[in-house]
Amino acid sequence: MKANHRSAPFNSSRLLMILCILAIGWLAASAWAAEGAKEAAAAVGDETRSRQTFWDIVTEDWPIMSVLLITSVVMMGLIVEGFFRIRLEVTAPTLLYNQLKELFQIQNYQEAFNLCQNKKNFLTNVILGGLRRVGQGKTAVDTTIQEHAVREGLRLRTKISYLSVIGVIAPMIGLTGTVYGMIKAFASLGSSGLADPSKLAGAIGTVLWATLSGLIVAIPAFLFYYFFRNRAQAVIVDTEERIASLFERVPYDELRGVMIGEDSGSVMASVLARKHARESDQLADAKKRVSQAITGVTVACPVCNAPIREGDATCSSCGTELQWN
Repeated sequence: MKANHRSAPFNSSRLLMILCILAIGWLAASAWAAEGAKEAAAAVGDETRSRQTFWDIVTEDWPIMSVLLITSVVMMGLIVEGFFRIRLEVTAPTLLYNQLKELFQIQNYQEAFNLCQNKKNFLTNVILGGLRRVGQGKTAVDTTIQEHAVREGLRLRTKISYLSVIGVIAPMIGLTGTVYGMIKAFASLGSSGLADPSKLAGAIGTVLWATLSGLIVAIPAFLFYYFFRNRAQAVIVDTEERIASLFERVPYDELRGVMIGEDSGSVMASVLARKHARESDQLADAKKRVSQAITGVTVACPVCNAPIREGDATCSSCGTELQWN
């Protein structure tokens, strides 16, 4: 019985779903708070309305600030996932690598194939592709390993690129909110005149918070993008080194034509049995030759029946050239 020990990957989809639910709840609370703020301002007059807190700023420009909040939530999810996912123990676990190393040393490639099928990760996905091409020679295996490694590396780096996207669009979103707020402020100024300059200054100061919020999201997004990009490159290099160490001693000439896969266990077993039988016959023949050389065992010449030693090139009696199988 084989135990299926799958490593529990970080469930990023579940995390993002939870974060999105929190973001939706925040949007609903923001809308409710905005309505409450308007009613409170109407009740207490202009004096209280002029005393704005950060929460008032958020609720006043809540469409743009809500988009920035969702962007920051996605960014945090990608950062947390990156710390869990971009590690050598996830792409090429040490315990699994040691198990595969033992199987490769005893040339039990079919069992190594079965083990890789039960544990999916960067290491096993590349090894599966290489084992399927073992019977086609070293060149085919190296090409397949390189192709699969590039593919797995792209998968590992895909979500990292989203941090770069967030770092680019977050300041743009904030700037959009600022420009829109200033358009409204100057439109109000054009219609009512500059009766109170402090109101204009307060309105401009409020809308500039959108740009600041965009920068607050963009800066850590860029920092973690470059951090995870370099970390992923180091993990990929270490994983490829482990893969190369497994395939460096594979006897490709002896495995020529062998098919390793889901239904090739019996084929591999018969090939290994023939290999061991051939090695046993060669060893027995070598022992026989050594024994004859030591004891001086002779055989009859096929032409003159004179005694000759096994392995002699010619018969000492009739001079016939001898050929030994």
